Amino acid sequence: MSLIHCAIRCAENRACISLHFHKGVRKCRGYETLMLTPQAGTNEEGWIYYYSTQKGICPQGYAHTRIFDYCVGYEGHFTDDVGFQKCREKSGRYMLIHSPEENRFASLLAYNFDSYTDFGQNQMRIQGSFNSSAMAWQDDFGLNLNFTQLIPGKEIPSDDSFALYLKNNGEKENFKMTCRRGNRNPSAIVCVISDEYH
Repeated sequence: MSLIHCAIRCAENRACISLHFHKGVRKCRGYETLMLTPQAGTNEEGWIYYYSTQKGICPQGYAHTRIFDYCVGYEGHFTDDVGFQKCREKSGRYMLIHSPEENRFASLLAYNFDSYTDFGQNQMRIQGSFNSSAMAWQDDFGLNLNFTQLIPGKEIPSDDSFALYLKNNGEKENFKMTCRRGNRNPSAIVCVISDEYH
């Protein structure tokens, strides 16, 4: 297989957002998730790493998912205030999960960074802060979340300083939502960029 054939195979599959190509053995690997950074995924000698992008929207190092129509990129492990600022610098936000399908996609992203999350908590920051006045989890725009899948006992925190994270509960395609105080420990920061944020 040539690199061109590898890229065509990825382009023909709507779920494919990144690919690896090995010139020596002429092999192609496609992924429906982000396998791009030196810190995460599989960085092996001889493989070249590529990702699908969207001109004018996706910055360097971000991949475009055609299924959800946004760019997604890993920024590193930071506390909530620093992580949110990293996303805003790229005109993005944390991932907002709307459905079981999007939760699966977010879970696969979070799974990539499992071994790099501090304290073995395996968490990735997502949109969601608790509003005790409304007694509801809300997104960055103050709207009640329309999809939640919280670990039992984490549905109603004690105050408004709690934020939502994805936590590995043993199913790599179905992480559950958990909460803790947003700036207590670093978490995996994955930013999403779409036209609605510009």
